[in-house]
Amino acid sequence: MEHQIQRVVGEIIGKGARDPRIGFVSVMGVDVTPDLKNAHIHVSVYGSEEEVAKTLEGLESARSFIQRELASALRLRYSPKIFFHRDDSIAYTMKVEEMLGSLRREDGQLPADDDEDTEETPGTD
Repeated sequence: MEHQIQRVVGEIIGKGARDPRIGFVSVMGVDVTPDLKNAHIHVSVYGSEEEVAKTLEGLESARSFIQRELASALRLRYSPKIFFHRDDSIAYTMKVEEMLGSLRREDGQLPADDDEDTEETPGTD
C-alpha cells in the first residue's frame, strides 16, 4: 500500500497540483498507520530554503485535493489523511559526496579540475 501511495502521490503532485508555490518535489517514502487512517509522506524539495518553504506551504494547501485524487486513483472507500514531512536525505547525500570529493582532491587522489563522473569518449579529442 505504501509504494502505491508513493507512486500515486508523486504523479498527482507532478501533474495535477497546480499551485504555483509547488516546486520540484520528489516523494521519497510513505509511512501508513496500520489502520490506514493516516499516511505520512516524506518529500524532498529541490531549491533554496525559501523555495522549500513555499513548496511545503503549497503542498499543505493542496492536501485535500491530493487526498481526493489519491482515494479516486486507488479506489479507496476512505482516503487516509496525509501529512507532509520534509526529507533532506538527497541534500545530505550530495553534501557528503561534495565533502568526500574535496578531501580526495586535498589528498591528491583527484586532480582539482577533474570530476569522478566524467569519462572521455574514445576517439574524441
